Amino acid sequence: MSEKKTKDSLHYIKSKIQNMSHSTKPLHRVITSLAKKLLKRLDDENQDKILEVLDKYLKIAKLLSQLSRKWAVTIHWAFTVCNPKINDESNPGYSPVYIEHQCQLPPDCFGEMSVLENGQGKLVHHGDKLVGDDRFTNVANFGTAFNSKGEVIKTDPQGHPVPDGFFGWVVNKIDNLIERVIQNLKRDRPAEAFAIAHTRDYDNNERESTPEHKEAHIHIVIDLPMMMSRYQIMKAMGFNFEDFVETFKWIDENIQDTNDLINRMNTFLDSLLGSIKNFDIPEHYQASLQYLVHQSKKAIEDQKAAYSTSEVLSWLPDKPGQTYESIAGVNDNQLVAEGIHAEIIRVLQSPFNRSHHTMEKYVGDAKSNKLFTFEMLEQLHKLGTKKVGNCNFSKKSVNNIFNQIMAWLRERKIEFTDWKLLLHASFEDADADYLLGNINLMKRVNAVIESEKQAIIDDPSFKRNMLTVAVLAQTGGIGKTRLANALLMSLNKGRKPFQVVAKSDGITFDPFQGYDSENSVVMDEISPASFTWESFKDSLDPYKLPQVGSRYHNAIPWNVRYMFMTNVFAHGITDFVNDLLHYAKGVSKLGYLDKKDYQDWKLILNDVNAGKSYVAQLSQVLRRIPVVINIATTPNKRGTVITVSRINYQPGSGPVSHYDYVHTQQSQHTFRTVINENLTDDDMTKIAKKVISMMDELETKAKKAFQDHPGKLLDEVDGFVGEKCDFHVRYKQNGDPYLVGSDSLEEVGYGESVEKTIEPRYNLITRLSNTEVIMWNEDKNVKSQINQLDAFLQGFEVPVERDGFDKIKTIKLTREGLNYYHRNETKFWQMLNSTSQIGKNSKLVTVQINENIANFKLK
Repeated sequence: MSEKKTKDSLHYIKSKIQNMSHSTKPLHRVITSLAKKLLKRLDDENQDKILEVLDKYLKIAKLLSQLSRKWAVTIHWAFTVCNPKINDESNPGYSPVYIEHQCQLPPDCFGEMSVLENGQGKLVHHGDKLVGDDRFTNVANFGTAFNSKGEVIKTDPQGHPVPDGFFGWVVNKIDNLIERVIQNLKRDRPAEAFAIAHTRDYDNNERESTPEHKEAHIHIVIDLPMMMSRYQIMKAMGFNFEDFVETFKWIDENIQDTNDLINRMNTFLDSLLGSIKNFDIPEHYQASLQYLVHQSKKAIEDQKAAYSTSEVLSWLPDKPGQTYESIAGVNDNQLVAEGIHAEIIRVLQSPFNRSHHTMEKYVGDAKSNKLFTFEMLEQLHKLGTKKVGNCNFSKKSVNNIFNQIMAWLRERKIEFTDWKLLLHASFEDADADYLLGNINLMKRVNAVIESEKQAIIDDPSFKRNMLTVAVLAQTGGIGKTRLANALLMSLNKGRKPFQVVAKSDGITFDPFQGYDSENSVVMDEISPASFTWESFKDSLDPYKLPQVGSRYHNAIPWNVRYMFMTNVFAHGITDFVNDLLHYAKGVSKLGYLDKKDYQDWKLILNDVNAGKSYVAQLSQVLRRIPVVINIATTPNKRGTVITVSRINYQPGSGPVSHYDYVHTQQSQHTFRTVINENLTDDDMTKIAKKVISMMDELETKAKKAFQDHPGKLLDEVDGFVGEKCDFHVRYKQNGDPYLVGSDSLEEVGYGESVEKTIEPRYNLITRLSNTEVIMWNEDKNVKSQINQLDAFLQGFEVPVERDGFDKIKTIKLTREGLNYYHRNETKFWQMLNSTSQIGKNSKLVTVQINENIANFKLK
C-alpha cells in the first residue's frame, strides 16, 4: 500500500471509528473501544494488520445497518444451542461466555454430533468439539415433529410439522416479529413470512466418498411492510449480540499484547461476519421462496433434497386465502422452477401484473377458486411462438391463441370479460400489448363474443338464474356500497362488478348504458323513483332476460348473475317496497291506487279487489328481491351489525297468507369494526366472506325448512325470526286481502270499531287456545296450567311471540281492559277474532317481556 493511500485509509478509519463510538448499541461501543486502543499502538510493524482488522469491523458495521423489507434467514440448530468447547484462555477463540453457560450436549437428533471431522491432526466426533448452552436446555431437542432421519412424523391439524423444541423457539420469534409489525394498521404493504426446517440435506463426504448428513437448519423468508436493518432482523430472530459484547469486553480487559489483541478481534469479527451471512437480502425473492422446498432452479440443478410444501409454515395476516404454494408458485411433485411454469412465474412478475396483483388475486391451482389456473396460463403461453428474427407472434400462433380463448369462452371456463387479463397473465407485457393491439385479432374476438351473446339472447329456453340482493342501511356512510362491491368480488372470483349510479328523481334511468358482458352489477343509491314499473320487473326478473336494452347502446344485461342494489331507508326493505308500489311510474294503472279527492295517488283502503291487485304486484316485487342485507352501526359506533334476511315463502309453492322477510341467529353478526376508508381491503374481504357464509347458511336452512314443513312459511318455523315488514296488507277471515293506510301500521287496537277479521288459524282466539307454556320458574303473573285464552281473560300474562332468540313477548289485560271485557263481552270477542298480534301498549293491554317463560309452542 502506498504511503498516500495508507494515510487516506488511516484518516478514514479514525473518522469512522470516532463516529461509531457514539453509537447507542453496546456492540459498537465495545469494539470501538478496542479499536481506539489499537490505533494508539500503530507502528510500521503492525500498521497493516491493525488497519485490516478495523476495516473488517467497519464492513460489519455497514452490513448490520443495511435496510430491506425482504430477508432470507438461515438459523442453524447446533450452532445456536451449542458453543465451542474451548476452556483455555490462551486460545484466540476463547470466550468467558462458553464457560459461564456450558452444560451437557443436546440430544444427537440427526447424528450430527457423531460425524467425524478433523481436530488437532486426528478425526474426532463433531460433538467432542462442542458443549451445550444452558440457556437452550428447554429447547435443545430440535423438535418432536422429526424422526432421526429428519422426516416429519408429527403434524398439526393443517398438516404442518408441530412447532416445538428448537423449531418451536424459532417459530415463536417469527410470531413475535409479525405480531409487532402488523400493529401498524395504516401500513400500505402486506406482511408475510415463511419458514421450513431442513433436516434432510446432505453434503458430499470426499474422504469416505459417501453422502453425509448436513447440519439441521431452518430457512426463513420474510417480506415486511416497513424497512428493517440487518441488526434489527438478527435481534428479532434471536441472535445474541450480548455474547459478542461480553467477549470483546473480556478481550479489552484481559489482553495486552497487540498481536494477540488483533488475532482475537479477527477471530470474533470473522465469527460475526459468518453469522451476518445467514441474514441475507434476497436478490430474487421468488427464487428464495422456491428454495424453501428446493424447487428453485439452482436447487434443482444441485439435486438438493426435496421438501413438501406442507412442511412450510406461513404467516399471511394480510392475505387471507393465500397459501405458500400460490405465492411461491410451487406445487408438490412438480419441478415448477424449470421450464414453462417458471416462465409463467416470471410473466406474473411483469410491471402490468405486479401493478394489478394478477398472481395474488386471479391465479392459483385448481382448488383455489381463482379466475385462472397455472395450467391454463401454461397452455396458452405455449401457443405463443415467434419466427426467427421476428419479435412478434406468427400468424399461426395468433390464430392458435384465438382458438384456445374461444374454446374456453364457449365452455365457460372463463367469462367474456376475462380474456384481456388472461393474455396479460400468460404473456410478457410487450407480447400481450401486441395481441391486444392486433386489429384482426380484436375484430375476430369481438365478433365471436357478439355472436355468442346474440345466440344466448335469442335462445327462448335460456334462463339467467340471477340473484338480486338489496343492501340497505338506515343511515349513510356506514359501508353499504363498499360491502356490496366486496361481496360481488368474493362471489365472482375477484371480477369487478358493473357500476350503476341512479340519476336524480325525474330523470329517466338507463341502468345498463355502457354494460359490457359483466356478470355482476351494483346499482348504487337506487330509489323506487329510479324505475318505471315495467323496467323494474324487466330488469330484475330472476330468470328472463330484459326485453329492452339500453336506449343508447342496446346493451342487454344478458350475462348478469348477481344484481346488488344499495340505498338508505329508515325502515329498510319495507320502505323500498312500499314506495316502489306507490311511486314507480306506471303503478297507478294497476288497480290499487286512486286519485279521487286527493292531490296524490293514495291506496284504495278496505277494498278486496284493490287488495288482490296489490298483493299480485307485491309478490312480483318480493320474488325479484329474495335477499336483503341490512347494515347498522353498534350503539357505541365502534362496530357494524349485518343482518341477512330472505323472503319467508318459496315462490311458486302455493298461496301465501302473509309476506315478510326472515333471518336466523346465525345470519346476524356483529363485526368489531366500522366499514370506512380506514378498513383495509383484506379486512373488507374477510367481512364479505363471512356475510357470504351467512347467506349460504340461511338459504340451506330455508330449503330444509320448506322440505320438513310443507305449507308453512319460514316465520312459522322454529329458528326463523320475522322482520315484521308491514306492506299495508291485511286479510279477512276468508283469506281475502285488503289494504290499510300508513297511519294504520299497528294491528287493530281495542276501542276501535271492528270491521275486519283474520283467518281463524291466525287470530288471537285460536293462537291463545293452542298455546302451551314452558316455565323456567314459578311466576304469579303467569298461569301455565290452564288454557292460555282463559288465562288472558282472567288477567294473566300470556306469550304471543318470541322477541329475538332468547326473550318471550307477552300481553296482559290492564284493569281497564278487564273491566271493558266484562262490560262489552261480544265486542271484545270480535276484536280478538280480528287480531293476530298486538304490537304496543294501550289502555286495555300491556305488552312486555317475561324472562321466567322458557318457551311456548302452538299445539
